[in-house]
Amino acid sequence: MNQGMLDFTGVDVQKDIGVHAADAEMTPAEQFEYWKTLPGSRQILRAVYRHTARYGRRYIRTGRQVSVRLIWHLVRDEVNGVRKRCEQRGLDMRKWKGYSLNNSLTSSVSRHIMDRRPEWEGIFEVRKLKNDID
Repeated sequence: MNQGMLDFTGVDVQKDIGVHAADAEMTPAEQFEYWKTLPGSRQILRAVYRHTARYGRRYIRTGRQVSVRLIWHLVRDEVNGVRKRCEQRGLDMRKWKGYSLNNSLTSSVSRHIMDRRPEWEGIFEVRKLKNDID
């Protein structure tokens, strides 16, 4: 396997319940915490970190932010390529838990990354959450 590629070996092929099946009453942060428990989310987060690292070097050097949506779409494109290759081999990747990139997760993903990589604090522009206290 090429370095940087999403790794689907050993993935438990089950119906993807993803965030869509989560309780509609869940906050985006709760949806993110739920999504992180799914097997595919680790692969997705690794890809997000990998893509962010390219822009992280630029951010440290110049202070120029990057859109988390750009990162999300780059990862989505990567996953779609893997999905197509799987389909050509007769595998249905939609059944794999956590391999969906729900746009409602981008806010939590950006905060997750900046919380864990202090040198990237501010790399993504984030809005205040409804529950934030001034």
